[in-house]
Amino acid sequence: MSLRSYAFIIVSLLLVVTINGYGSEYMKSCSVELYVKWGMKVNDLTFKKATETSEDLGPTSFYVDGKNKIYILDSSVRKIKVFLNNNFIKTIPLDTPYYPQDILLHGNEIYLLTNTTIEKLDKDGNTLIRRVIVGKNAPLGNSTGRMFLINNKLLISSSLGDVEKYISVGIKELTVDISRNADETYKGYLIADIIGDGYAYVNASGNITIKSNKTEKYSFNDQMPNNTMYQTYSDIRIIGNKLYKMIISKSGLKILRCELRTAP
Repeated sequence: MSLRSYAFIIVSLLLVVTINGYGSEYMKSCSVELYVKWGMKVNDLTFKKATETSEDLGPTSFYVDGKNKIYILDSSVRKIKVFLNNNFIKTIPLDTPYYPQDILLHGNEIYLLTNTTIEKLDKDGNTLIRRVIVGKNAPLGNSTGRMFLINNKLLISSSLGDVEKYISVGIKELTVDISRNADETYKGYLIADIIGDGYAYVNASGNITIKSNKTEKYSFNDQMPNNTMYQTYSDIRIIGNKLYKMIISKSGLKILRCELRTAP
């Protein structure tokens, strides 16, 4: 099993109902925002079950834009599928020769993290800039993990066993920002998402803690029932007071939307 698969096993968990914080209780209600079955049709998604020589291959990331469109990274076929209100909208083909890992939207561009590069694309999937960040003398060594936007920079992680390494990349030219030591800020955390002036991270027990200005706001445990879904891929995006979660099941992919709020 690869390091990326190990990282996503930790995050691939189903949320419980009560969130216990420090002196406060937080509740959330979750609903299915999107369901897409596995298949070969244009509005389906692709999943290839693991064999003796290969891992599960399926979607590895998603993103939700300001118009509530959901972008699913259908990695094994190098495509992005776009959905709105549980309906298929379009396919964005990717021309990268590398394996897609993560996507992020900002302005009129799509940012694509592969197992070797960080790439800026236009809305049609055409590559505008491609930078190699993995390899000999490259910033991330031999692996990539996830990608987040913070202060008009991309925070990119590398899964190195139990320790996460991070670099900061400028969104304009995709150059590594050596003036900001992202690795010192986030090293050792498995970041789930960046939220405003803080971030959410996951520990080995599946606890997600949200921190703001280096002060813990609240944490909750993310438990997954046995024998209900594949565990290889999962992803979390936190937008405002909403937590979106991608879940890989035996029949297809679900995106959950959960409301995070302070209990009265």
